[in-house]
Amino acid sequence: MIKTDRREFLRLAAAGMAALTTGQCKSPSGTENNTPPTTDFVFENRAAVNPLIENARVAACTDTALLLSGADSPGDFKHQNSLIDTARVSADLDAMAINLTGAATAANAWKMIFQKPASKEWSSVTAAVKVNTLYDLLMPHAPVVSAVCQALISVGVLPANITIYDSGNTISRVENHYGPLVGTIIPSGVVVSSAKADGPLVPTILKPLQCTSVLAKKNSNGTIAYCKDIIVNCSVNKGHSIQDVGGFTLAMKNHIGSMKFQCPTMDELVAINKSEAITGYRNGIPWRQQLCIVDSLWAANAGPSSPISKIPRTLVMGTFAPVVDYLTAKKVREGVMLVTNHNQQALSRMLSDFGYDAAELSWITVNPA
Repeated sequence: MIKTDRREFLRLAAAGMAALTTGQCKSPSGTENNTPPTTDFVFENRAAVNPLIENARVAACTDTALLLSGADSPGDFKHQNSLIDTARVSADLDAMAINLTGAATAANAWKMIFQKPASKEWSSVTAAVKVNTLYDLLMPHAPVVSAVCQALISVGVLPANITIYDSGNTISRVENHYGPLVGTIIPSGVVVSSAKADGPLVPTILKPLQCTSVLAKKNSNGTIAYCKDIIVNCSVNKGHSIQDVGGFTLAMKNHIGSMKFQCPTMDELVAINKSEAITGYRNGIPWRQQLCIVDSLWAANAGPSSPISKIPRTLVMGTFAPVVDYLTAKKVREGVMLVTNHNQQALSRMLSDFGYDAAELSWITVNPA
């Protein structure tokens, strides 16, 4: 169970709400910008992603009805999408949002999860959904990505202000897989971008790293502007040959398609997930990455190019990527998929390098909708 006492949680919530209702950041030209200066950014371990939701909470739903007949022969990405009950995905994610937040309704839950800069109206808020399209065999499924887009739209984000993206360096371009689905499975108007690796170098706690132009731009005076208000991290459950980062690729490693564009060391993985490009909270500016979802409808023990080996029929959701990754690795990959070759030292660092330990975490099992 989570150790934070009620008084401390209420204090954090009050402080967070105050932060969300004060301050307005301006770019050097004087126009409105959601980006404060980068020079004094310091990542604070244990800082609340959302003042209303504890970082250590993760909700998970296993639902046999998510997949239709034929799931044992899933085929490629296009065929997999045809085997998913789209309405069931949305209903289960709604139930998970309710359990994650404690809200009475799904509508209220999504309003708690997604936070906008105090200086903006929802109609001008921009959002990015990070997917992983490295190989055709397994990637975040369109009904899951669509449900994320629908949740953003439900709180007031315009479809045209939502970008589904991955690195333009990947083997399978995101446009090829998600682009044709806009207007059918994915809401009309949503933008799909390959997010070519042409963005600026952004500061991290380790060293400057290149960031995709979907998330960052360089101003004429040399300062960095971060051009998305909300990031939703939508990863898929698969292994990886790089043991230094745990032997799997989930939410934290998904941002290799946002920064660096090649396999990281564990130090780099931590630095990326502590960077202002991904977090960026202060003075009325909420965290950018506000939600992490791991699609475990199908999964691969090995990877990233390995074929599907398990069918967990599970979705996982939380606000804090290191906790989501740790619990997904322990509860789903090790507990259900029986993976035995994870790098336990790397797993431990996913908590300790962010100020947490395993005893604090809360895995919430959600009944199917």
